[in-house]
Amino acid sequence: LDPKRQSIAINEGGIDKIENILKIDNLYSEENQIYSHLIDNAIKANEFYKKDQQYVVRDSEIIIVDEFTGRLMEGRRYSDGLHQAIEAKESVEIRRESITYATITLQNYFRLYKKLSGMTGTAVTEAEEFQKIYKLDVIEIPTNKPSKRADLADQIFMTENAKWNAVANKIEELNKDRVPVLVGTTTIEKSEFLSKILRSKNIKCNILNAKQHESEAEIISEAGSPESVTVSTNMAGRGTDIILGGNPEKFNNSDEWDIAHDQVIKTGGLYVIGTERHESRRIDNQLRGRSGRQGDPGTTQFYISTDDSLVKRFGGDRIKAAMSAFKWDENEAVENKMISRSIESAQTKVEAFHFEIRKTLVDYDDVMNTQRDVIYKLRSKALLEFDLSEDVLEFVTEIINESTNSLDINDELETINRIAFLRNFFPEDSIKKMIEEKDLSANILIEESKKIYKDRQNMLTEEMSKKLDSQIFLNAIDSRWVEHLTMMDNVRQSIGLEAVGQRDPLIQYKKMGFDMFTDLITNIKTQIASDAIRISTIQKNRIDQNKYKTIKQNFQYEQTKNNMQNASNSSNNDSNLSRRDRRKLERMNKKRIKKSI
Repeated sequence: LDPKRQSIAINEGGIDKIENILKIDNLYSEENQIYSHLIDNAIKANEFYKKDQQYVVRDSEIIIVDEFTGRLMEGRRYSDGLHQAIEAKESVEIRRESITYATITLQNYFRLYKKLSGMTGTAVTEAEEFQKIYKLDVIEIPTNKPSKRADLADQIFMTENAKWNAVANKIEELNKDRVPVLVGTTTIEKSEFLSKILRSKNIKCNILNAKQHESEAEIISEAGSPESVTVSTNMAGRGTDIILGGNPEKFNNSDEWDIAHDQVIKTGGLYVIGTERHESRRIDNQLRGRSGRQGDPGTTQFYISTDDSLVKRFGGDRIKAAMSAFKWDENEAVENKMISRSIESAQTKVEAFHFEIRKTLVDYDDVMNTQRDVIYKLRSKALLEFDLSEDVLEFVTEIINESTNSLDINDELETINRIAFLRNFFPEDSIKKMIEEKDLSANILIEESKKIYKDRQNMLTEEMSKKLDSQIFLNAIDSRWVEHLTMMDNVRQSIGLEAVGQRDPLIQYKKMGFDMFTDLITNIKTQIASDAIRISTIQKNRIDQNKYKTIKQNFQYEQTKNNMQNASNSSNNDSNLSRRDRRKLERMNKKRIKKSI
């Protein structure tokens, strides 16, 4: 297992065990490829995706949690079968895999705007990315008022339990002094774990995470009240203005709020405790930024253990071993600038790693971006163009010319191939006639296609004909584009293997992408040309059938009218017929009508 890259590799023993369970000879043979894919997803779902960390279960549904904002991502699903693996793990209904109809990276989406600008308090750490991706400079603006916030040194503990105990003790100490406390945690699970510890100490606290997002505004409005304790995920770290003293609307008058506000100021303002360093320094800075706003006093401090995921990935075991060698008490904190710098260095490495991933993603999406522009221009034309008949006839001519020019008329096998191709355009009667006349040249086929298409235009109103062409275009573009996106995604996931052959994966992806896109355009044109002619043929047949129905209905009407008149005459001529006899006569007339039809 590689937690850093979230990748897995099954060893020989594991492969043998899986093959025995599945009763197969070779897990990686062509016919068993689906098994290897499902097993990879199952292991990833079990090892890397934890409940109340990466996702929550609500109403028997898996909902993804944004690790940066701590909010639920409604309607979003993991791709490539991973979401189904998590659903199986949690024993909820396994839903169908979602189909991608359109895709674009945020970077390329923002590039669609002619002008880009923004304002944030945490852009400095991401200045390099803004420059390389968007060609934007980051300018640091001085604060409105001098900052009075005190950022204390990190408290480093040997074990995670010791860290949680220290955090709880610190909160208890601050709570006795009526200092408002905001505690930042990295996951829903950890926020709930800490709240249980605090409740065991009879400390009242509010929890703010993705499960309680409906009451977010109310919880935040009270987070600055004297003696308040708020345990939150990253939800409280972004753009949240915590008012010292609490919500003014909850007080009877402004004087009462002023007293509460002054009390919080005297006790040092909001005290922010971070229970773990995030992978991104920007998230940590956002949490610190909740305290000491607009010249108010405030304090921030992070509590870290060598068991934290970030520290463990970048030398946590070495720090733990060094502390053990010095026989350090696990309940005693270490304040060491060198360790703090090494943790910040680890954050920088992770940020660089994620930046490279995003940059690579943009490089690959640039290939798709070019293709996307072509497809969307064609699609916009189908949506907005009033008359597509010239395009349809152009595609018909192009496709028939390409297909017939590549075939040898004298070759019997290729004649069969040509007949198979013709079935995409013409009805069987027309094909038989062409074969009998032995005239399968491109010019004849094109003229026949144009004739069928023109007949359909004459049969329908101009508006209906244009709408039909538009639907043909949209159906062909959308169906083929969805298939293309899936294939390109599969290529992108496996293209890294090209590096084994000393080839640049990105260049190979561009080459393969160009070839696949050329095939896509050809397939779209073929489907448009084929559908336009076939639908024209079907439309003609339907109109012929409608004519037959009209004749039949007219015939039926005349027969019914005559028979009803006969029945009426019979009834009038023989007034002695009983009611029962008259009904019998009516039934006989109805039978006669059916037989005549």
